[in-house]
Amino acid sequence: MGKIKGGGIIQNTDVARIDVRSVPDRPAIAGAVLSILGDRGINVQFIVQCSPLNSGTHMIICVDDGDLQEALSSIEGVKSEMGLESVVFQSDVAVVSVYGPNFRDYPGIAGLACSTLDRVGVNILAICTSISTISCLIDGDRLSDAVNSLMEAFDVPASSIFAAASGVSPRVMVRRGKG
Repeated sequence: MGKIKGGGIIQNTDVARIDVRSVPDRPAIAGAVLSILGDRGINVQFIVQCSPLNSGTHMIICVDDGDLQEALSSIEGVKSEMGLESVVFQSDVAVVSVYGPNFRDYPGIAGLACSTLDRVGVNILAICTSISTISCLIDGDRLSDAVNSLMEAFDVPASSIFAAASGVSPRVMVRRGKG
């Protein structure tokens, strides 16, 4: 089998990771945390919530670097009220996504993307998927290696490599590459 055809690759820099740890595992908490950010005009670009191992769940939220301090302040402001154990952050991260309109028809897309990043030593901090996209949160200084390796693994035209200037809204994407 040849390379799997992809629609493109989106690279998103200028993001920060916020880890909200030991979130009480009950209805309304995730919605409340995310609504607080939305009410302040902070766009959440990447979300992963993990089931509890000990007590509570763990949420990873990515926002624009420029919104980091306000996001942290907003979450810290409700931390004790909501019973959140800790809130930590990491700057200098990036999100790299591969998308394709027919990805749901091909088993192994996630495995291919993850093993491709592994081969070039890119550590995946978190993974988020949809029916047509796999997105990986990585250290920002490894973005170029990640994009180049994914371009080799998937059949993606160079003209379909996008840099998201602020989030992943199509109106702010900048086309990269030639062709």
